[in-house]
Amino acid sequence: LVTAYVPANDRSSQEYVSQLRRLTRAAAGARLPQVVFLHPEVPTDSIDGVVPCRFEELYLSPYLEGLKLDIQTHTPTKDTAAYLAVQCHKTEWVAKAAERHPECPGFFWVDASIGKFYSDEELVEVLRRLASRPPSPTVRIPTVWPLQPLLEGLPVSRQAVAWYFAGGVFGGGREGLRTFAREMK
Repeated sequence: LVTAYVPANDRSSQEYVSQLRRLTRAAAGARLPQVVFLHPEVPTDSIDGVVPCRFEELYLSPYLEGLKLDIQTHTPTKDTAAYLAVQCHKTEWVAKAAERHPECPGFFWVDASIGKFYSDEELVEVLRRLASRPPSPTVRIPTVWPLQPLLEGLPVSRQAVAWYFAGGVFGGGREGLRTFAREMK
């Protein structure tokens, strides 16, 4: 299991850290190895597999100063350039976890805040189910919007956040995930 918490906007750090702790406890309960990319100022007690990571280390970070987003969104305080840089970096974190753990054939990303949708017991069960699937050579990622228009080559608005892929959970085998990270970057 790979996850991260690197503050990117004014949203409550306490809320995210609390959800992260729930996720890592559930992963431990499901007996899953973890790689947690975490801002160094967040206390790491009771969190396994921590790798320190600062926002400035994200590959899009150097490009954000002075950047003005021109996007249509229903959540402008959330969908900032910094937040979107974190979203884009998820694939990179998974690729880095694969480098750190060559013994593991597959990896899956889970957003630190996913626990808000589940009780503690349900979260452990969801993680067990995710881990029980053999790693696919390609990437498995759920969709939000129908993919057919995109596959048919219809134009995509450059001014709107397009939720074709739901990046809160995705996974696969190491080579597919490395390719995914390279293509995302």
